[in-house]
Amino acid sequence: MTSEADWAEVAAFATERYGRLDVLVNNAGIVVFAPLTETSLEVFRRVVDVNQVGTFLGMKTAVPAMQSGGSIINISRSMDWSARRGCWRIVRASSPCAA
Repeated sequence: MTSEADWAEVAAFATERYGRLDVLVNNAGIVVFAPLTETSLEVFRRVVDVNQVGTFLGMKTAVPAMQSGGSIINISRSMDWSARRGCWRIVRASSPCAA
C-alpha cells in the first residue's frame, strides 16, 4: 500500500460500490529483525514505506472520501527497543511513532 494510485483505486471502488467511505483501518506493517549495522538502507526504506508512507497515503486518500464524516484507525505495535537474539528492533521501533 505504498502507491498513491493503488490508494486512489481503493477509495474509488469503495465510494462507487457503497456510495461513501466510513472507516479506514491502517493495519499493514512489516518488521525486520537484523543487527542495525547489517541493515541496508534499502531494507530500512522498505519498512518506512510500508509502515509510515502507507499509513500517510491511506489517510490522505480517505479523508476526501469521508466528507460526511468517518473514522480512521491506525494500528501499530508498542515501541520496543529491546534486543532479540542479538538483533535490535530499531527499524520497526521507528514506525509506530508515525502512526
